[in-house]
Amino acid sequence: MTRLHHRLPVHAARSVQGISSRQKRIGLSEDLGYCYADSLQIEEGLLVNQLHYCPKYSLQEETKSTHQDPVMVLTVGLQGASNYQSQNAEQINFKADFITINTFPCIEGVRYYQKQQTVSQLRLIMTSTFLEKYLNPQQLQLLFHCDHINQIAYQPVSLTTKAHALALAHSLQQRQVDPQCMLQQHIHALSLLSEQLPLISPEHSIVSHSSLNAQVVQNLEKAKTIMINQLDQALTMNYVASIAGMNVHKFKASFIKLYGLNPAEYLLQIRMRKAQTLLESGLQVAQVAWQVGYKYPNNFTVAFTRFYGRSPKVFLSKK
Repeated sequence: MTRLHHRLPVHAARSVQGISSRQKRIGLSEDLGYCYADSLQIEEGLLVNQLHYCPKYSLQEETKSTHQDPVMVLTVGLQGASNYQSQNAEQINFKADFITINTFPCIEGVRYYQKQQTVSQLRLIMTSTFLEKYLNPQQLQLLFHCDHINQIAYQPVSLTTKAHALALAHSLQQRQVDPQCMLQQHIHALSLLSEQLPLISPEHSIVSHSSLNAQVVQNLEKAKTIMINQLDQALTMNYVASIAGMNVHKFKASFIKLYGLNPAEYLLQIRMRKAQTLLESGLQVAQVAWQVGYKYPNNFTVAFTRFYGRSPKVFLSKK
């Protein structure tokens, strides 16, 4: 019988090739395809990872963090697409020409790769301790505030960001270890982080420079969590605002002030991201529509097509 998929346990054997004291390549068995990840330690708490996978089968790879601190992962999609699902069933999408930024209390879950589809991604992995050098305590509290994944950004990548990512990916493949190359790698990594500061911390110090007190911030976080966890419900802004203890007008203004995004736009984004993941997992359009809060599949199809510029059936056809 032809194997259709393979699940790789977290403790499965992997080859480890030391390139220098700072860089190594971790590869999967050749039986699974051409799959490896190059890792480079830029400095304490800052790791660059360039992943290149082309599995022979639909691959489910279990993962577990080796970091004691919570981490922020900034991923630039260079080629192909993949998905991640945490142990709490939270899902993240990665695809070419998109940047994805998330904070994790821990990285324990499963990565999904499609059969014979090449995936290339450049990741910047930063511990919360490392980020203390660039963000104040209030900003860090907002980023690393709870026991679930905090989705910070998922949007098209800028040309500047992609240029830094490609430069880092190229340097890892070249395996250069001279001091000048190390300096360039450090510069590109920090430049990549610097480019994302408006996304990571809108206005760089939005809490300390705003009129939002700690209780309001806490209430907004509660409302945001409700939106993440109740996507299958027909959520209204009146209901979500009531969770935050505000009227709709104040809730919208406060949400924009804190996150730089209208709450309705944020809700649409997380619905569409989950919908794409569900479609690519094999669910039908009607099933996906109901699971992301749409009573009528036609309304979902219109919203999805407007958001991605492609109909849901395009994603279904990939399965």
